[in-house]
Amino acid sequence: MPQLCKLAYAIKNSSTLTLPEWFHILDKLSLNACMMPHDVQTRWNATYDMLNFTYKYKDAINQITNRHNMKLQDYEIKPHEWNIIK
Repeated sequence: MPQLCKLAYAIKNSSTLTLPEWFHILDKLSLNACMMPHDVQTRWNATYDMLNFTYKYKDAINQITNRHNMKLQDYEIKPHEWNIIK
């Protein structure tokens, strides 16, 4: 899912706006503060790790992609895509 890689990149590389908001959302949801892994073709289990993380952090991902001031709506995961991730 290319939008997951792009979302991970967008969160990681926005140190002034999106990244602090990501950690705030994680804190509010009582989730471990960590970065979203991204898929690396040369890493054997990277796709699984990314999808597993995405499903565990579903609420946080939905919150950050739904906030209009974050401008991450393009990376919103649709309900049928959540079924695929699961």
